Amino acid sequence: MPLVSAIPMACLAGILVIVAWNMSEYRYFFLSCRINTYETAVLLTTFFLTVFTDLTIAIPVGFVLALVLFMKRMADAVDINPLVASKAEESLFGTGSEEIPEKIQVFEINGPLFFGSAGQFMNVHAYVKDHHSLVIFRMRYVPIIDSSGLRRFTEIVHSLNRQEITVLVSGVNTKIADKLIKHSILDKQYIFEDFLDALAKGKTLVA
Repeated sequence: MPLVSAIPMACLAGILVIVAWNMSEYRYFFLSCRINTYETAVLLTTFFLTVFTDLTIAIPVGFVLALVLFMKRMADAVDINPLVASKAEESLFGTGSEEIPEKIQVFEINGPLFFGSAGQFMNVHAYVKDHHSLVIFRMRYVPIIDSSGLRRFTEIVHSLNRQEITVLVSGVNTKIADKLIKHSILDKQYIFEDFLDALAKGKTLVA
């Protein structure tokens, strides 16, 4: 403590500014502002309440607004269509494991990717082994993805790419595919409507 007291306050203030700047994650802040108008409104409202009032006010207000937005999205995601059986249609659990090469790992993602479920992506690395050189994310049952889910998915894709593992996506709806392309997360050539097309592409890449 006597040594720290000798450090000029201006020097400590500079260190504090750098630490605060690194913790702010400004890149993800601006990314979130470009993804969705409603999410931007929630983010900016919470941000300005934090700056001009207090955290005890900003956090409850931000939580309530995010909850309202989440409920709206869940309501919008409900879609009822006639079920048509077809031999060409993908089966519920997809192709058998014997048809998938050892170098390819497949993940099935079900449900919306939002702030409450984004943390589940942490389990991905536990199932990607050293012999895997390609990962396919099957997202036919993912109706929406918010900024937190998109951020976590981006981190996983970049992490796998750094390990020289190629990432393919199948079954995504048009809105999610547009987000992945718009934010340079995946190129269009790595996004497929049909899982079998993605698997065929994967077999070509690992051959």
